Amino acid sequence: MTEADKQSHIAPESSPARESVAPPHTFFLELTNHCNLRCSMCNFHSPLVARVREKGFMETPLALRLLDEIAELAPARPWIALHGAGEPLLHKDLPGILRHGSSLGLDIGFLTNAVLLDHDMTEEILKTGISWIGFSIDGIDSGKFEKFRCGAEYDRVVRNTQHFLHEVKRSGISVRTMVNMTLQEEMKEDVTAFVKFWIEQVDQVCVSPFRPVGSRDNALTAEMPVIERVPCYMLRQMMLIYWNGRVGLCCEDWFNDGQAGDATMSTLKEIWNGDRFSGYRALHESGSYGLMPLCGDCNSWYNALPLSHYDEQLRCTVKKTAWQYSYSRGRDLS
Repeated sequence: MTEADKQSHIAPESSPARESVAPPHTFFLELTNHCNLRCSMCNFHSPLVARVREKGFMETPLALRLLDEIAELAPARPWIALHGAGEPLLHKDLPGILRHGSSLGLDIGFLTNAVLLDHDMTEEILKTGISWIGFSIDGIDSGKFEKFRCGAEYDRVVRNTQHFLHEVKRSGISVRTMVNMTLQEEMKEDVTAFVKFWIEQVDQVCVSPFRPVGSRDNALTAEMPVIERVPCYMLRQMMLIYWNGRVGLCCEDWFNDGQAGDATMSTLKEIWNGDRFSGYRALHESGSYGLMPLCGDCNSWYNALPLSHYDEQLRCTVKKTAWQYSYSRGRDLS
């Protein structure tokens, strides 16, 4: 079957009546796919990546309209991430976009490498009503960090992060905070020290396994209970919108292989219940994963309940999923 045949099968010109799917709870709005770093493990900016996608910044009116649509579309308080393949702090209107999302009651935030999170930016961000923020900090060894986070200075990143956390505590503003480490092979002995360093400073510490560039194999699934493959939950729970309004398949779709729609031409509701997403869901329901871009060799569909235990040494709850280990203060095995 040619690629054209596959696309035709996924999204036929005319399709039978289909179910109306409940709106997604998770939205990624890629404010930009520009980045100030060239991390070696990044699926988009690494020197090892040969593919390209046009770079740009989401126009502010489009970002505000999409947030309005999401607030109207989603029945519960949806989770909004303003990052994608780039660094959100590069977008000149990030504070205003955050402020608008917060005014709509959205659970809104972003993941950052913290290089640009200076004192002035921290002050601006904390005025917006931001709900959550995550910091990408790989390990506690500056040499190892700077080897993989190409273009970042470890001391600066830690200093910026700790200043932000100090200002959150000082101001009494309610912001959920998280630090995430991408676990390289040579950092495995540093995990305990990393968790100990951050666990009293943030709400959650996460450790995600390294995946080779281009791979969608989440290695932790090998340590989880064996289950039969099931249709991917992301096709019913997540929407990814690139900086130019195009809609991808899921958070694994770095280069818009899914081509699920265009939010500058259609509403998010129309796209979510349109031919593309409906066709993709039908293929998953029939077990035809190999006919879809990205899905044949992916195990991100694995969504079994997390394995939890309380770590007496670290005095925190450890939850293990197919994606990562997460560490939270206190005892919560629910």
